This record gives sequence, C-alpha cells and structure tokens, in this order.
Amino acid sequence: MRTVDERLYRELSRKASESPRRRAHHLLHASREDAVQRLAVVMHRATYIRPHRHALPQSWEQFCIHRGRAVALTFDDDGRVLERTELDAQRGPFIVEIEAGRWHTLTALEDDSLLSEYKQGPFRPVADGDWAPWTPAEGEAGAQALAEWFLDARPGDVYGA
Repeated sequence: MRTVDERLYRELSRKASESPRRRAHHLLHASREDAVQRLAVVMHRATYIRPHRHALPQSWEQFCIHRGRAVALTFDDDGRVLERTELDAQRGPFIVEIEAGRWHTLTALEDDSLLSEYKQGPFRPVADGDWAPWTPAEGEAGAQALAEWFLDARPGDVYGA
C-alpha cells in the first residue's frame, strides 16, 4: 500500500523550498513502464512548468488538488490563453483533466500546494517539438517572469501583448 501522509508532505515541501524549480514530486507508480503514471507533487507559488503538449492521442493528463491552490492554463498555437481553471483544495474545483494535444501549463497560486498527477504510461519525456515554441525553457531568461504572468492570465490574454 502506498500513502501520502503528513511526513511525506512535509518532506516534499522542504525539497520544493530547496529546489530552484520550486517543486518536488514523489512517484506512486513502480516503473516508468506502468500503464498509468501517478505522482504526488508539492509546488510553491509561481513554479515554472514550461507550456507543452502531449501529442499522442491517449496522452491525457489529470491533476487533483489536496492542499492549497493552483491554476491550469491551456493555450492556442500562438500562446493565447484559451482556458483557465483555478484548483482550490477548500472550494474546488478539485480536478482538472487536460486532453491530449493541448498546449498547457500548471502553477501553484500559493506555497506548499499539494497535487496528485495522473497520466497515461509508459513514461515518455516531452518531445522537442512538443514544448511551446513561444516560451523559454526552464531556467532561461524570462521563464520566471512568464510563471508570474500565469498567476493572473485570463482567456484571451497573450504574454507580452
């Protein structure tokens, strides 16, 4: 039996605080080959996850919030925000699922937000052509500014416009 308890949550929170990525995860699946990849993730406010897509038809991705608040954004091919869903562990919505092929990102709206992530396996890293071309790579100049923009971005918004 696998559990995510208070001890693991605190450990992930500490690791996220120490990480330049401002997040930490714990795998709940046994292998990269598992049919469903399952993770517990603690994120701090404005962690940068570069917008990307999962191109395979079965490559949906689902996030469930357990503590804190986060925001999921989807985009068109030009970087215009199509949808914004704020996940809130107290008020909901509690789950968001991103369909295959959709440009998307997720960031925490407050420190120590705990989410679970589920996606179709086996694990495959994001392919080079599936990173949003209008975004900087993680750690590059402008990445953190974009992450801060995600906090308030609304449908119709385009970064830098």
